[in-house]
Amino acid sequence: MIVNSDTALVRRFFEAAAEMGVSQAEAGRRAEIPQSTVSRWAKLLAAGEPIPLHPKNRIAIRAFLARQEARGRERVVMLARQLAADILRDISDALRASAGEAPEELMPPTVRRLLGGEAATGSDADAERQAARLERMAAQQEEMRERRRQERRTGER
Repeated sequence: MIVNSDTALVRRFFEAAAEMGVSQAEAGRRAEIPQSTVSRWAKLLAAGEPIPLHPKNRIAIRAFLARQEARGRERVVMLARQLAADILRDISDALRASAGEAPEELMPPTVRRLLGGEAATGSDADAERQAARLERMAAQQEEMRERRRQERRTGER
């Protein structure tokens, strides 16, 4: 048995219960561990004694902690989604409120690029640079196709 890590695991179990705001009994119920076992662990932990765990209880605690961590991540994702929705709503409201203003004055360049691609800064120079870049890329692709055709012709003979 690994007593030191078992004691740390039990300590983390009680910390998770406290973070969740539930009693030790409720945490034990959720982890499917008998209340008498949870109470015994609490006494041993308070006395500073090592707590050896049965494999079944070790697995139950790890599963309980994993579920709690997953729920924590879900809460973080939900919060991030809500923040993103709020930001997009604010941008939408600002766009509606100032429909007559130029886009450069309405929002920062990073947001404009995010919403409209690379050439979304609103200036003609940016649009021309983007068009020239696309033309160069198309020419390079055509050049590569031609090289492949020539390689096939010479390779077949």
